[in-house]
Amino acid sequence: VTVPTGTTAIARDAFTKCEGLAQVTLPATVVAIEAGAWVDFDEDDDAEEDGDEGEPRGTFSDCQSLREITLPRNLTRIGQYAFYGCTSLSEIALPPNLTEIGQSAFCECTSLSEIALPPKLTEIAAEAFAECTSLSKITLPPNLTEIGESAFEQCTSLSEIALPPKLTEIAAEAFAECT
Repeated sequence: VTVPTGTTAIARDAFTKCEGLAQVTLPATVVAIEAGAWVDFDEDDDAEEDGDEGEPRGTFSDCQSLREITLPRNLTRIGQYAFYGCTSLSEIALPPNLTEIGQSAFCECTSLSEIALPPKLTEIAAEAFAECTSLSKITLPPNLTEIGESAFEQCTSLSEIALPPKLTEIAAEAFAECT
């Protein structure tokens, strides 16, 4: 999919569960990938009877075939759950102007092996990279001040990380169950 020039934002659920979607190209005019939400099942939904109370929904959540996405240089925000469960996403280049990565934005991206966070990013939200089991290398920006709760929880391939000097807060379970 190639999103046309002139598009400035990609809304919540725009490509949710597009299981065959393998590649997306966003134009330079896109500055935001909007936040998702945790969606509760209706009372009549059979899934709730099995103990499942809801599911995350984000712009590209559960696009399990998505391997590659080209993000525009001017992108400043990736909303919560944006790439949640994109299990085939193996690499992503984050643009230099990115200032916000929302909660669980890359949670369960099990093929993601390394990521370099851009210099303007000062905070990593809760569960942003949780359960990225192939993530072995991450480069943290020098101005990072906060790592959110469970941000890298269960990143079982992550064996070494250099913490930047301006870091003031590491929340609970930020690196829980990492090896």
